[in-house]
Formats: sequence, structure tokens, C-alpha cells
Amino acid sequence: MLKVNSLSRGFSGIRRVVIDALIALINAEVYPHIPLKGSVGASGDLASLAHMSLVLLGEGKARYKGEWLNAVDALAVAGLQPLTLAAKEGLALLNGTQVSTAYALRGLFEGEDLFAAALT
Repeated sequence: MLKVNSLSRGFSGIRRVVIDALIALINAEVYPHIPLKGSVGASGDLASLAHMSLVLLGEGKARYKGEWLNAVDALAVAGLQPLTLAAKEGLALLNGTQVSTAYALRGLFEGEDLFAAALT
């Protein structure tokens, strides 16, 4: 959802169909395999976001209904089609810090839960 939020602001030059495809993945509960360790550099979470984006293209691995599948198979059983990206859309998908932000938010929410438990 963080990537959808970022792209939907309209500054990336990405087509609506790509944003809709990301939303469709979420709604169909098709989750890309993103390795725990990636890279953080001047452009953000390149390696992690690349793994996320592979699923849109029918490449890489994805989890569907608790089972790890090749992305093209996960898309097929979920009734979705792989995308073909247009110029500059790959850059828009790879550039960002949404994965790092997601990890930070997870830590924040777990910390809040721990704090609440300590108060009771």
C-alpha cells in the first residue's frame, strides 16, 4: 500500500494500469517474495522493490493462499495477467523507500503493542 500511495500522487509518470495491478495483487492476496536482506542506497530499496515488481511481470516468486509459487502461476490462479511495462515505469517501481518504511512501521506497531501490554 505504501508504493500504491506514493505512485498514486501522480509525480512518477506511471500509468494507472500499473497502480491498478498493484492494488489487484493486494486484493487477490498475491504477495511477492522479498528477501529479508536487500539494499539501501541513494535510490532507496532497489533490490527489495525489484523483487516486489517482478511479480507484476510474472517473474520471481509469490505467495498465494499460503503456498509459494512461480509468480506467473500465482497470477494465473488468482485470475490476474502479467504486465508489460512502458518507458520509465520500471524506474518508478524501483525507486523509493517503501520497504524500509514498512519495516520501520512494523517495529513501531510492535513497540506500541509491547508498551500497551506493559501498562496492563
